[in-house]
Amino acid sequence: MSRVLIVEDETITRSILARVVGTIPGVSALAVGSIREARAALEAARPDVAIIDLHLQDGLGFEVLKALDEKGGVAMAIIISAYLDEHAQTLSASPGRLRCLAKPIDYGELKRILTASSSTGARYHGPFAPVEYVQIAGSGRHSVNLSCYDPAGGLIGNISLREGRVWSAETANERGLGALRELVTRADGRVRLGPPSASSGPANVDRDWQVAVLDALAPERGASEMPRIDSLSPAASAAELSQFAVRAILGADYPRAMLALERAVLLEPDNMSVRDQLERLYQFQRSVKQ
Repeated sequence: MSRVLIVEDETITRSILARVVGTIPGVSALAVGSIREARAALEAARPDVAIIDLHLQDGLGFEVLKALDEKGGVAMAIIISAYLDEHAQTLSASPGRLRCLAKPIDYGELKRILTASSSTGARYHGPFAPVEYVQIAGSGRHSVNLSCYDPAGGLIGNISLREGRVWSAETANERGLGALRELVTRADGRVRLGPPSASSGPANVDRDWQVAVLDALAPERGASEMPRIDSLSPAASAAELSQFAVRAILGADYPRAMLALERAVLLEPDNMSVRDQLERLYQFQRSVKQ
Protein backbone atom coordinates (compact mmCIF):
# COMPACT_ATOMS: atom_id res chain seq x y z
CA MET A 1 0.00 0.00 0.00
CA SER A 2 1.43 3.36 -1.07
CA ARG A 3 0.98 6.16 1.47
CA VAL A 4 0.29 9.76 0.39
CA LEU A 5 0.59 12.69 2.78
CA ILE A 6 -1.48 15.75 1.79
CA VAL A 7 -0.56 19.11 3.35
CA GLU A 8 -3.08 21.76 2.32
CA ASP A 9 -4.60 24.50 4.49
CA GLU A 10 -7.69 25.15 2.32
CA THR A 11 -10.37 22.84 3.72
CA ILE A 12 -12.28 22.25 0.48
CA THR A 13 -9.14 21.66 -1.59
CA ARG A 14 -7.76 19.33 1.08
CA SER A 15 -11.00 17.32 1.06
CA ILE A 16 -11.05 17.03 -2.73
CA LEU A 17 -7.40 15.96 -2.81
CA ALA A 18 -8.09 13.25 -0.23
CA ARG A 19 -11.05 11.96 -2.26
CA VAL A 20 -9.06 11.93 -5.51
CA VAL A 21 -6.16 10.07 -3.90
CA GLY A 22 -8.59 7.65 -2.25
CA THR A 23 -9.95 6.53 -5.64
CA ILE A 24 -6.57 5.12 -6.71
CA PRO A 25 -6.22 1.38 -5.99
CA GLY A 26 -3.43 0.53 -3.60
CA VAL A 27 -3.07 4.10 -2.33
CA SER A 28 -4.06 5.51 1.06
CA ALA A 29 -4.21 9.20 1.98
CA LEU A 30 -3.63 11.19 5.14
CA ALA A 31 -4.65 14.85 4.83
CA VAL A 32 -3.48 17.58 7.23
CA GLY A 33 -3.80 21.35 7.19
CA SER A 34 -0.56 22.73 8.63
CA ILE A 35 3.18 22.24 9.03
CA ARG A 36 2.66 21.36 12.68
CA GLU A 37 0.16 18.61 11.78
CA ALA A 38 2.46 17.36 9.03
CA ARG A 39 5.34 17.00 11.48
CA ALA A 40 3.07 15.07 13.86
CA ALA A 41 1.96 12.77 11.02
CA LEU A 42 5.57 12.04 10.10
CA GLU A 43 6.25 10.86 13.64
CA ALA A 44 3.68 8.11 13.09
CA ALA A 45 4.65 6.93 9.60
CA ARG A 46 6.74 7.94 6.60
CA PRO A 47 4.78 8.51 3.38
CA ASP A 48 5.83 7.40 -0.08
CA VAL A 49 4.45 10.54 -1.74
CA ALA A 50 3.74 14.01 -0.38
CA ILE A 51 1.40 16.60 -1.88
CA ILE A 52 2.37 19.97 -0.41
CA ASP A 53 0.87 23.43 -0.75
CA LEU A 54 3.79 25.83 -1.06
CA HIS A 55 2.04 28.59 0.93
CA LEU A 56 0.55 27.44 4.25
CA GLN A 57 -0.94 29.50 7.06
CA ASP A 58 1.87 28.59 9.47
CA GLY A 59 4.75 28.86 6.99
CA LEU A 60 6.09 27.66 3.66
CA GLY A 61 5.95 24.14 2.26
CA PHE A 62 9.75 24.18 2.40
CA GLU A 63 9.40 23.31 6.07
CA VAL A 64 7.47 20.14 5.20
CA LEU A 65 10.18 19.15 2.70
CA LYS A 66 12.76 19.72 5.42
CA ALA A 67 10.80 17.50 7.81
CA LEU A 68 10.51 14.81 5.13
CA ASP A 69 14.26 14.96 4.51
CA GLU A 70 14.87 14.48 8.23
CA LYS A 71 12.79 11.28 8.06
CA GLY A 72 14.63 9.91 5.02
CA GLY A 73 12.76 11.58 2.18
CA VAL A 74 9.98 10.41 -0.12
CA ALA A 75 9.71 8.78 -3.55
CA MET A 76 7.91 11.84 -4.92
CA ALA A 77 6.82 15.29 -3.80
CA ILE A 78 4.13 17.22 -5.65
CA ILE A 79 4.24 20.95 -4.96
CA ILE A 80 0.99 22.88 -5.52
CA SER A 81 0.58 26.64 -5.48
CA ALA A 82 -1.32 29.48 -7.09
CA TYR A 83 2.00 31.29 -7.51
CA LEU A 84 4.02 28.83 -9.57
CA ASP A 85 5.33 30.20 -12.84
CA GLU A 86 3.79 28.50 -15.85
CA HIS A 87 7.01 26.99 -17.14
CA ALA A 88 8.13 25.18 -14.00
CA GLN A 89 10.22 22.21 -15.12
CA THR A 90 10.99 18.91 -13.46
CA LEU A 91 14.77 19.13 -13.08
CA SER A 92 15.09 16.43 -10.42
CA ALA A 93 18.35 14.67 -9.70
CA SER A 94 16.23 11.50 -9.74
CA PRO A 95 13.79 11.96 -12.67
CA GLY A 96 10.16 12.37 -11.72
CA ARG A 97 10.68 12.80 -7.97
CA LEU A 98 9.51 16.41 -7.94
CA ARG A 99 6.45 17.77 -9.68
CA CYS A 100 4.90 21.23 -9.62
CA LEU A 101 1.18 21.75 -10.23
CA ALA A 102 -0.42 25.17 -10.40
CA LYS A 103 -3.73 26.05 -8.80
CA PRO A 104 -6.48 25.58 -9.79
CA ILE A 105 -5.37 21.96 -9.70
CA ASP A 106 -5.88 19.68 -12.67
CA TYR A 107 -7.12 16.70 -10.66
CA GLY A 108 -7.04 14.44 -13.69
CA GLU A 109 -3.34 15.15 -14.18
CA LEU A 110 -2.71 14.65 -10.46
CA LYS A 111 -4.43 11.26 -10.57
CA ARG A 112 -2.36 10.22 -13.60
CA ILE A 113 0.87 11.16 -11.79
CA LEU A 114 -0.09 9.27 -8.64
CA THR A 115 -1.33 6.22 -10.55
CA ALA A 116 1.95 6.01 -12.44
CA SER A 117 3.88 6.42 -9.19
CA SER A 118 1.91 3.71 -7.38
CA SER A 119 2.48 1.24 -10.22
CA THR A 120 6.27 1.68 -10.05
CA GLY A 121 8.27 -1.09 -8.40
CA ALA A 122 11.29 -0.23 -6.27
CA ARG A 123 11.40 3.50 -5.59
CA TYR A 124 14.08 5.75 -4.21
CA HIS A 125 13.40 7.46 -0.90
CA GLY A 126 15.90 10.11 0.03
CA PRO A 127 16.47 13.77 0.72
CA PHE A 128 15.84 16.21 -2.10
CA ALA A 129 18.89 17.56 -3.90
CA PRO A 130 19.95 21.21 -4.30
CA VAL A 131 18.59 21.41 -7.86
CA GLU A 132 15.15 20.41 -6.59
CA TYR A 133 15.15 23.11 -3.92
CA VAL A 134 16.18 25.65 -6.58
CA GLN A 135 13.21 24.54 -8.67
CA ILE A 136 10.75 24.98 -5.80
CA ALA A 137 12.13 28.33 -4.67
CA GLY A 138 12.34 29.62 -8.22
CA SER A 139 8.89 28.44 -9.26
CA GLY A 140 7.33 30.09 -6.21
CA ARG A 141 9.45 33.24 -6.74
CA HIS A 142 10.87 33.09 -3.22
CA SER A 143 13.87 34.80 -1.69
CA VAL A 144 15.90 32.23 0.22
CA ASN A 145 19.44 31.04 0.89
CA LEU A 146 20.23 27.38 0.24
CA SER A 147 23.24 26.12 2.18
CA CYS A 148 24.43 22.89 0.55
CA TYR A 149 26.22 20.12 2.44
CA ASP A 150 27.73 16.76 1.58
CA PRO A 151 26.27 13.62 3.23
CA ALA A 152 28.86 13.87 6.02
CA GLY A 153 27.67 17.36 6.91
CA GLY A 154 30.50 19.37 5.36
CA LEU A 155 29.53 22.66 3.75
CA ILE A 156 30.09 22.59 -0.01
CA GLY A 157 28.54 25.92 -1.00
CA ASN A 158 25.62 28.33 -1.05
CA ILE A 159 22.96 29.34 -3.56
CA SER A 160 21.06 32.59 -3.02
CA LEU A 161 17.71 33.26 -4.71
CA ARG A 162 15.87 36.57 -4.80
CA GLU A 163 12.25 36.62 -5.95
CA GLY A 164 12.77 33.46 -7.97
CA ARG A 165 16.02 34.53 -9.62
CA VAL A 166 19.30 32.82 -8.84
CA TRP A 167 21.23 35.76 -7.44
CA SER A 168 24.53 34.13 -6.63
CA ALA A 169 26.30 30.83 -6.07
CA GLU A 170 29.59 30.09 -4.34
CA THR A 171 31.71 27.08 -3.45
CA ALA A 172 35.23 26.81 -2.08
CA ASN A 173 36.69 26.89 -5.60
CA GLU A 174 34.09 28.61 -7.78
CA ARG A 175 31.74 31.57 -7.95
CA GLY A 176 28.84 32.19 -10.32
CA LEU A 177 27.74 29.62 -12.91
CA GLY A 178 30.69 27.34 -12.19
CA ALA A 179 29.66 27.13 -8.55
CA LEU A 180 26.00 26.66 -9.48
CA ARG A 181 26.98 23.79 -11.80
CA GLU A 182 28.97 22.15 -9.01
CA LEU A 183 26.07 22.41 -6.58
CA VAL A 184 23.10 21.45 -8.77
CA THR A 185 24.87 18.38 -10.10
CA ARG A 186 25.40 17.04 -6.56
CA ALA A 187 22.65 14.42 -6.36
CA ASP A 188 23.91 13.55 -2.87
CA GLY A 189 23.80 17.16 -1.67
CA ARG A 190 21.78 18.11 1.39
CA VAL A 191 20.13 21.51 1.82
CA ARG A 192 19.49 23.74 4.81
CA LEU A 193 17.18 26.69 4.28
CA GLY A 194 17.75 30.20 5.54
CA PRO A 195 16.62 33.74 4.86
CA PRO A 196 18.42 35.66 2.11
CA SER A 197 21.58 37.12 3.52
CA ALA A 198 22.55 40.75 3.13
CA SER A 199 26.15 39.50 3.13
CA SER A 200 25.61 37.31 0.05
CA GLY A 201 27.48 39.98 -1.91
CA PRO A 202 26.95 41.19 -5.44
CA ALA A 203 25.15 39.08 -8.01
CA ASN A 204 27.35 36.63 -9.87
CA VAL A 205 24.55 34.71 -11.61
CA ASP A 206 21.43 36.97 -11.66
CA ARG A 207 19.26 34.87 -13.97
CA ASP A 208 15.75 33.51 -13.89
CA TRP A 209 16.04 30.16 -12.10
CA GLN A 210 15.27 28.11 -15.21
CA VAL A 211 17.78 29.97 -17.36
CA ALA A 212 20.39 29.75 -14.60
CA VAL A 213 20.04 25.99 -14.17
CA LEU A 214 20.03 25.41 -17.91
CA ASP A 215 23.11 27.59 -18.37
CA ALA A 216 24.82 25.65 -15.60
CA LEU A 217 23.82 22.17 -16.79
CA ALA A 218 24.10 22.52 -20.56
CA PRO A 219 27.87 21.78 -20.72
CA GLU A 220 27.30 18.58 -18.72
CA ARG A 221 24.70 17.05 -21.03
CA GLY A 222 25.41 15.00 -24.14
CA ALA A 223 23.84 14.91 -27.57
CA SER A 224 22.27 11.52 -26.76
CA GLU A 225 19.41 13.39 -25.10
CA MET A 226 18.60 15.31 -28.28
CA PRO A 227 14.82 15.51 -28.87
CA ARG A 228 13.10 15.38 -32.25
CA ILE A 229 11.37 18.56 -33.39
CA ASP A 230 8.90 16.51 -35.42
CA SER A 231 7.71 14.90 -32.18
CA LEU A 232 5.82 18.12 -31.47
CA SER A 233 2.27 18.60 -32.65
CA PRO A 234 1.73 21.52 -35.05
CA ALA A 235 -0.80 22.72 -32.46
CA ALA A 236 1.70 22.64 -29.59
CA SER A 237 1.18 25.34 -26.97
CA ALA A 238 3.79 27.89 -25.95
CA ALA A 239 4.35 25.94 -22.72
CA GLU A 240 4.94 22.70 -24.65
CA LEU A 241 7.32 24.47 -27.02
CA SER A 242 9.21 25.94 -24.07
CA GLN A 243 9.51 22.51 -22.45
CA PHE A 244 10.77 21.07 -25.75
CA ALA A 245 13.36 23.86 -25.91
CA VAL A 246 14.57 22.96 -22.41
CA ARG A 247 15.17 19.36 -23.49
CA ALA A 248 16.88 20.54 -26.68
CA ILE A 249 19.23 22.84 -24.75
CA LEU A 250 20.10 20.04 -22.33
CA GLY A 251 20.96 17.94 -25.37
CA ALA A 252 23.11 20.78 -26.79
CA ASP A 253 20.74 21.01 -29.79
CA TYR A 254 20.57 24.80 -29.86
CA PRO A 255 19.09 25.28 -33.37
CA ARG A 256 16.05 23.18 -32.50
CA ALA A 257 15.71 24.94 -29.16
CA MET A 258 15.77 28.30 -30.94
CA LEU A 259 13.15 27.15 -33.44
CA ALA A 260 10.86 25.98 -30.63
CA LEU A 261 11.24 29.22 -28.66
CA GLU A 262 10.66 31.36 -31.75
CA ARG A 263 7.41 29.48 -32.36
CA ALA A 264 6.46 29.98 -28.70
CA VAL A 265 7.06 33.73 -28.91
CA LEU A 266 4.84 33.94 -31.99
CA LEU A 267 2.07 32.23 -30.02
CA GLU A 268 2.52 34.33 -26.87
CA PRO A 269 4.48 37.51 -27.69
CA ASP A 270 3.90 38.94 -24.19
CA ASN A 271 5.29 35.87 -22.37
CA MET A 272 8.40 37.37 -20.78
CA SER A 273 9.72 34.03 -19.49
CA VAL A 274 9.84 32.57 -23.01
CA ARG A 275 11.24 35.80 -24.46
CA ASP A 276 13.98 35.79 -21.81
CA GLN A 277 14.92 32.19 -22.67
CA LEU A 278 15.07 33.06 -26.38
CA GLU A 279 17.20 36.16 -25.77
CA ARG A 280 19.61 34.14 -23.63
CA LEU A 281 19.90 31.60 -26.44
CA TYR A 282 20.53 34.37 -29.00
CA GLN A 283 23.28 35.76 -26.76
CA PHE A 284 24.84 32.34 -26.40
CA GLN A 285 24.79 31.74 -30.14
CA ARG A 286 26.39 35.15 -30.80
CA SER A 287 29.13 34.45 -28.25
CA VAL A 288 29.92 31.12 -29.92
CA LYS A 289 30.26 32.74 -33.35
CA GLN A 290 32.59 35.52 -32.12
